[in-house]
Amino acid sequence: MTQTLATPKPKTPFPRAKIRKAVATIMPPQRAFTLHVNDSSVGTAKIVRIVTDAWKNEHAAERILRIMDAVNSKLNRDEQRRVLRYSVLTPEEYRQVVLGK
Repeated sequence: MTQTLATPKPKTPFPRAKIRKAVATIMPPQRAFTLHVNDSSVGTAKIVRIVTDAWKNEHAAERILRIMDAVNSKLNRDEQRRVLRYSVLTPEEYRQVVLGK
């Protein structure tokens, strides 16, 4: 008989609401965003993608640092460990990179 090892489920839910609230506080006025959270292949860690046209003229690294500064100040250490990485994409970049269109 073979035993399948499942990845243990985290004891607390993923902090999607905390992330959304933190991102909303730094968005320029009249700029919307969409938050996408996807599973990764690394344990229970997630990939967090923010899709917005705000900061579209900035380099990706600058956009990501802006988000990380806002979000990590609101998440505790365990919540931070559950985020594998952040991406900040324009709607067009999201269509190309994630959806492959």
